[in-house]
Amino acid sequence: VRLIDASFRRLMPGRKPILPNSPTVEDARALAMDTERVVISHAFEHPEPRYNYVNSAGLDIFESVWEEFLEMPSSRSAEPQLRSDREKFIMEVKENGFAEGFSVVRISLKGRRFRPHDACLWNITNDDGDITGQAVLFLRSKVELL
Repeated sequence: VRLIDASFRRLMPGRKPILPNSPTVEDARALAMDTERVVISHAFEHPEPRYNYVNSAGLDIFESVWEEFLEMPSSRSAEPQLRSDREKFIMEVKENGFAEGFSVVRISLKGRRFRPHDACLWNITNDDGDITGQAVLFLRSKVELL
């Protein structure tokens, strides 16, 4: 969570940070239990990116549980016919650092379609500056169920 927040702050200094300044373990727990802000990340350590963080709001919108969601290929969040467009978008963000204000159709693990509006996707970098994954942030109140 520290790298998700630090990368967000570095790439989007004008937006409200995910965690408060000098975050504590309690702040990380509060983010994990947040029911309005959806925060999800995937890592590039496998040939296909896999989810490695999701908070409570993310689990709810994707109709999943922690054990099922984590380690799942993140491509499964897109409908099969849209996965190549998703991959292109991920690569664009990887090159540019972030994308704000986008809206794309996603599917839950139970097949429900939804569209988060005004989402933000950004690269996660480690302490050496290497891109290790990406994270997304959107609000549940800005999700359109399809």
